[in-house]
Amino acid sequence: MDNPKPQDTQLRVHIKNSKPIEISQLAASMNSLGNLYSSYVHNNAESVDMAQAKLYVEKISEGSIDIYLQELFSASVLPFMENANTIIDFAGYIKTALSFFIHGQGEKPDLSIQDCQDFNNVLSIPAADVNGSMEIGAVVRGDNNSVFNHCTFNFTEGNSGQNQLRQAIQEMKSLEPANNTYRSQLMRIYQMRSDMKEDKGNKAIIEEISKNKIPVVFDTDELKNRILNSDSNPVKRAFFVDVEVKTINSRIVAYNVLALHDVIDLDE
Repeated sequence: MDNPKPQDTQLRVHIKNSKPIEISQLAASMNSLGNLYSSYVHNNAESVDMAQAKLYVEKISEGSIDIYLQELFSASVLPFMENANTIIDFAGYIKTALSFFIHGQGEKPDLSIQDCQDFNNVLSIPAADVNGSMEIGAVVRGDNNSVFNHCTFNFTEGNSGQNQLRQAIQEMKSLEPANNTYRSQLMRIYQMRSDMKEDKGNKAIIEEISKNKIPVVFDTDELKNRILNSDSNPVKRAFFVDVEVKTINSRIVAYNVLALHDVIDLDE
């Protein structure tokens, strides 16, 4: 069937448990799933409003534990949402990332330390139940047979994924610069505000650090003018910069540009 409309889809978490699940463990797993969704839309949304979208619990069914998570968004985001279904896309993101860490399939996803920790927490439920499993996928509201991008993890897969995620966390921590300052990085402006007085909404990509679109600020107004307020279109240029990476809980939340060394016209 064709992809349903965004408002008709939910993220379904189906848990088959052979023993009781601690409330704190279930809460931590669902909280981390919400964190991953917030991170996903923040890095992939095409509008500032859409980047604020979050998941909410709509209902929990009896029997095996079924948790239905619904996306709520403001009316100002509806034009964007008519053309994209982030619930289905997010389910695909979960499937792709965990397929790499559990089965070694596909390319290694570009995750922060916090993202890896959140994936680790999501897998904590199947990893603690030798006869249990967890399935995550997008479903059409009221029809669990219409599933998109679903994936299932049992006890063995949950533990394997957690081991690989913990190893990835240790590797990333060992590579973190002591002061979070990177020298001579190639930066592309992905999105910029027309109002030069505003910083909110300006985003950049520095692929050596992360392939995600990250909010960018500037250490001085002079730097901001040299990069954003030039005769050439900034999105068609690349900038060699020194940048300070701002993080919260090991997740990159902003780039602070400290110096500009050179400019490359990408059209050449």
